[in-house]
Amino acid sequence: MNFLNLRVPVARGGGRIAFWIARKGPQGPSLAPEDKRLIFYAVMAGWVSLATFVVSATGTASTIVLGWPADRRQVAEAKLKIAQLQLELFEARQKHALKAGEQTN
Repeated sequence: MNFLNLRVPVARGGGRIAFWIARKGPQGPSLAPEDKRLIFYAVMAGWVSLATFVVSATGTASTIVLGWPADRRQVAEAKLKIAQLQLELFEARQKHALKAGEQTN
């Protein structure tokens, strides 16, 4: 029988996951029930991590896409506020210049 047995340690109880690649007729390699269960857990962990990645990437993308209009609105409001403050500063300088001109006369 020709097979390759790779053992990868896992954190759970110091156990090991056995990956068997064997040529053993149409049934394939025979694994102990514990090995099958550990392989199932490893595969499920991979799927859960993939699903977590997809959900987090979708959430990040939607936050960015939905945030653009709000950012543009805030920039427009900030520009308007700056223009208002510049106008108030100009008016204050004019009033100050008029008062200074009256005091010299």
